[in-house]
Amino acid sequence: MAACTYELPAVNTNKNQKADAEMIRILFYRVIVTALLSFWSHAAFAASDSAITCAIRWDAWYTNGPNDPGHYTAVALSKPEWRARAPLHAQFDSSGKITWAPSQATFDAEIRAAHGANFCWAYLVYGKNHMIDLENSMMKGLAFHRSSAIKSEVKYALMTQATLLGVENNYNDAVNATIQLMRDDNYQHISLQGASRPLLFFFYDPGDVNAAFGGSLEKLKKPIDSIRKTSIEQGLGNPYIVVLAGPAAKAEAVRKALGADAVSQYIAGNRNGHVMSWAQFEPTIEADWNHYAAATSADVVPTLRSGADIRARCQTSPPFDHRFPPNDKCENYTVNPTNEELKAEFKDALLWIERHREKDPTRLLLVYAWSECDESGNCLMPTYGDPTGQKLLAISEVLH
Repeated sequence: MAACTYELPAVNTNKNQKADAEMIRILFYRVIVTALLSFWSHAAFAASDSAITCAIRWDAWYTNGPNDPGHYTAVALSKPEWRARAPLHAQFDSSGKITWAPSQATFDAEIRAAHGANFCWAYLVYGKNHMIDLENSMMKGLAFHRSSAIKSEVKYALMTQATLLGVENNYNDAVNATIQLMRDDNYQHISLQGASRPLLFFFYDPGDVNAAFGGSLEKLKKPIDSIRKTSIEQGLGNPYIVVLAGPAAKAEAVRKALGADAVSQYIAGNRNGHVMSWAQFEPTIEADWNHYAAATSADVVPTLRSGADIRARCQTSPPFDHRFPPNDKCENYTVNPTNEELKAEFKDALLWIERHREKDPTRLLLVYAWSECDESGNCLMPTYGDPTGQKLLAISEVLH
């Protein structure tokens, strides 16, 4: 497909102009998706034995409240050097300030783009009162997904946290809120030994476990067990639960304590404190796959990475991210991969799971990330810097 250049949109101050701009944006999405689907529909790939590849969604891109995470991502990407990283539903004012302007049409374009690349999505979920809450600003993406007429084109799994599983001796409502979402027709299942099992990721944070269960994994195991029991009783199958934690030994310890099925990590790879090329960085991602496989007596889900240039987040840190000290020069970053380097990483991942079928019998891969546009700088969702989804096209050649 021919390359396409795209400039940041001109500023509109008139209401009619804004309406016209929205229509142009929607039409532009449709042109992109039509081109992508044309490419994929003519590719003669056999996907019957393809990997299940879930890209992590951290959805701070759909609301503009002053305390919403989306406010801080908009501030970070409003700097001129980072505007190309903004998702296509961003609107820019005369100063370059971003306002998120999502719609069902723009989200449906995301669905079509992910479908073409053969992705599922893993939603890092949020809530209140110790349970998932679809009204949370970080759940707007899932709300758009569930309300879409084409939602079945992309399956999804939940990535839950300890603070969303209730509290000691009071977790039934939280369990039911989780199960309700797992009942969706497009919820991702994996097949293992002939059984269909709903996929559930658990993001481990010791602070969360301490806040909700007094630091006790034994107490946390009770709602995990309840999710299993309820899911089986309701005919959904025995959940395949993947613990995300680091380092590898900690992930295995948590997995054993919770009776989970596999270990993985949210973010793979290690920077060295200085500017790195992707060729220097990528081997540290693959090294993590081997570390996790060696650490567990159960299954392992390799985590890939779509970028490691954290400068936008480092330069304008939100109040919830405490990794970057004041006056940080933000030189601990990796030059993001070319599309050919991305293809090579995904090829290596497929080779790895073929060579380690006993450790990843589900052929499951996790990708950081679909939507970490300010943090990793190379999110996979279409952006102003990659409006035609060239990264997705490159990856799709491998995943199909």
